[in-house]
Amino acid sequence: MLCCVVEHPMSKKLYKYKTKYGKVRYYNTHTQLMNNIRDVSDGIIDVYVLEEEIPDAREYKRSERIREERNAKLNEIVNSGESLVSNLMELRKILKDYSDRGSSKANRLYRYMLKNGLDNRTFKNMINNYSNKYWILYEGPDTVEWYELILKLHNFRILSNPNADEIRHNNFDKAKSNLKNKKNEYTKIG
Repeated sequence: MLCCVVEHPMSKKLYKYKTKYGKVRYYNTHTQLMNNIRDVSDGIIDVYVLEEEIPDAREYKRSERIREERNAKLNEIVNSGESLVSNLMELRKILKDYSDRGSSKANRLYRYMLKNGLDNRTFKNMINNYSNKYWILYEGPDTVEWYELILKLHNFRILSNPNADEIRHNNFDKAKSNLKNKKNEYTKIG
């Protein structure tokens, strides 16, 4: 049995045991390792010394989310243009504002975005649910900026609910034409 050990006091160790048949097992303590290997085994043991403490799952996810947001902000500054992540961050900020005002649906959508991250799949899954889509289009904010943001994320053709008020229909149409004009200006320049 081969063993390579790098000792460091006060460090957490992870034991990797690989049998001669290729099966790999990991153990957190030396006693777990010793209880689970045989005296006549020809396996290889690697001991990894972890310099820093492993965070729990919640802390790890929170730190990854912060890192993702920081990277997205840096990319936005570097690219200084509209990106999917910046639009999703803006959407999440608006949903947070509405959830602070007492909207339970906005709170659910905000928590869903926190849980699932800032990518296109998250938004697509949100709007595949009819009640979420209905809130986004007909019960949420009715400003032109809101509809421009939503249209950047998904190309809705029309507001199909005839019971929606005229302000929503007008703002949706304005947002659609604004984005079309911006796109035409961009293609003329490029």
